[in-house]
Amino acid sequence: MHQRRFHILVAEEDDVSLNQAVNLLKRRDYVVAGAPTLEEAQWWLAGWPVDLVVTSQRFGTGSGVQLVLNARANQPEIAGLIKGAEQHFPEWDDAHRHGLHVVRPAVSADEFLASVAECLATITRRQRWPRKEVTGAVPMRIGDTAGKLMDVSYGGLKFELTDEPYVLRSPVEIDFPRADLRLHADLVWSARREHGKACVFGASVKPDPTPATEWRAFVDRLA
Repeated sequence: MHQRRFHILVAEEDDVSLNQAVNLLKRRDYVVAGAPTLEEAQWWLAGWPVDLVVTSQRFGTGSGVQLVLNARANQPEIAGLIKGAEQHFPEWDDAHRHGLHVVRPAVSADEFLASVAECLATITRRQRWPRKEVTGAVPMRIGDTAGKLMDVSYGGLKFELTDEPYVLRSPVEIDFPRADLRLHADLVWSARREHGKACVFGASVKPDPTPATEWRAFVDRLA
């Protein structure tokens, strides 16, 4: 169960749309902040525990999709809702590949709130298992590429790949050679590091009984 009220950041350059969304969300007892500029959005994201970013297809000098993906570098569980987007806009594939929700233009208040609730429900499902930070070196490979394991839970893992602009396709096959474990996982999110030489990924473990049992034993063994 979530231990606090959900925190939502609305990043929207149009003042009317921004105020409408903020006021609507506040009626549902969410903790809501509004940001009309990219600088203000980044300020909130740097110092506030954000659960969901509601933004538009275009925001600041870039896209709403990129705003959410960049935010995940520091807050990996952030969900994203792209508001008022036409179908098949340029970042459409990226939005869906990274689990962002998209609502069409002129969506009703009830449909908008239902989409927000669905986004927040995905966060609750992802947070069922407590995460354990991995402080030591745990060898892992995806194909011929070595990765760095960052944290684990019974439900999934976070890892980093460096030096190349990796584009992984879900599902992925991950090998842990020392544990003689091969894991099949679904990618949930990814975020590029600021320096551009590494990418962080979050993945959920496929619920096949035998691999899932072996994965839980592996997680339990990690300090």
